[in-house]
Amino acid sequence: MKKIPCISIKQAKYNMVMFALSAKELNKLVEVNRREEGKKDTYQRSLLSTRIDSIARFIDGGNAIPTNIVIALDDGKATLAANGQSIQIATGGGAGWVIDGQHRLNGAAVAQQEIMLCVTAFLGLSVPEQINQFVTINKEAKKVPTSLYLDLLPDLNITKTIADQANERAVDIAESLKCDEMGPFYNKIVSLKSPGKGELSLTQFVRKVAKLVHKTHGVLRNAGEPNQTKLIANFYNALKDVFPSEYNNSNSIFFRTIGFGAMLNAFPTVYNETLKRTGKKATRSELSQTLKNIEDFAFADWSQMGTGSAAEILAGKAICDRLNEVLGVEGESTDQIEV
Repeated sequence: MKKIPCISIKQAKYNMVMFALSAKELNKLVEVNRREEGKKDTYQRSLLSTRIDSIARFIDGGNAIPTNIVIALDDGKATLAANGQSIQIATGGGAGWVIDGQHRLNGAAVAQQEIMLCVTAFLGLSVPEQINQFVTINKEAKKVPTSLYLDLLPDLNITKTIADQANERAVDIAESLKCDEMGPFYNKIVSLKSPGKGELSLTQFVRKVAKLVHKTHGVLRNAGEPNQTKLIANFYNALKDVFPSEYNNSNSIFFRTIGFGAMLNAFPTVYNETLKRTGKKATRSELSQTLKNIEDFAFADWSQMGTGSAAEILAGKAICDRLNEVLGVEGESTDQIEV
């Protein structure tokens, strides 16, 4: 155990201590709990080596780092003295997690020049409370990446609006789909990096799917939560069946921003037409049957529509107009259906 002089303070329900410690020592005591794809018990952004090197050079140039590193010390790993004037922290690593200042801490730790850091430590925070503090500190001041915020949303202990609930449901659907080894979205939805060829950002996925599952106006609002996931998978598997050349391309239009946005914009039309024709069946094969009516659709025309939401709207409208031309479509149906 390492004994450190501190100042004990309380804000609302939170117990905290403030102390000074060398960067190298602090870095050995706590961990940066980096958010990783597929791991739901972590929350930090990935460390950027270029930023760490830049901070190290800044410190070695004789500059100060006056802002606090914010950490959370785990129960059982830290003991506050009865007088609140010192704290003992377990050595050997893993005594707590960095909530804010991971790059400053790591940059200071690798700098040649030794530097003392100001530390604010929360005592006894649960993981959801740590996530709340992380988002509170970073969302407004530093703009946590939208994909990371959405990835964290199900873990946030906050009162959620109907829109938040729709986003959260879309995140859950994304999590299920990207982990389904037999599904169309396996390993294709990313939240902590820019999407590569054949990948979608979590932000884009949630932006489109949340509209479909919104509790007041989403076309899938009455489908039931398990079915919502299956219906999205059915739809994309149907695209694979009907448009194999476009789907199997390494840079598939269906997994690019405009293509995914357009097809999810067109989903209500395809879905409702399928339900009307089949008597409330929206299986993969039935959705395929609907799409086969436009199997000669010229996706190459989408490249002339530009980028952004306006392009997605135009491209989606083109799909709907073509389907309407062939079959005609009627209003929305949101009854329970067979998937």
